[in-house]
Amino acid sequence: RLAGDALERGCDRDTPGAMDVYEQANLGVERVAGMFGQCSEVELEVWAPSSCDAVEWRMAVLEARKAGQQEALLELVRLVEDLGPYITGGLLQPATLLRFLRGQRGDVA
Repeated sequence: RLAGDALERGCDRDTPGAMDVYEQANLGVERVAGMFGQCSEVELEVWAPSSCDAVEWRMAVLEARKAGQQEALLELVRLVEDLGPYITGGLLQPATLLRFLRGQRGDVA
C-alpha cells in the first residue's frame, strides 16, 4: 500500500520525495520476494527424502517444476525409496529418476 500511495502522490507532484519512497518500497518488496525464493529452495533440501542427497534433490525438484513433472518425481521417489539400501551407496539419485520420467515421455534431450 505504501508503494501505491507514494506512486499516486509522486505522479501528482504534490509531495516532495514521494517517488523516492515509491522506489525504496519497491526495492523492499523485491528483496522480500528474493528471500522467499531462497527459503523455498532451502525448504526443498530440508524436506529431501532420507534416501537422497539434499542438494541433488533440490536441483532435481527445481528442474522437475520447470517441466511440470514435480508431482511425478515425488511419486516415483515414494515408489522406489525402499530400494535405497540395495543401491550403490544407499542413495537414490533424483536426477536419474527425473531422466527416467523424461524418457517415458520421449524427451531424451
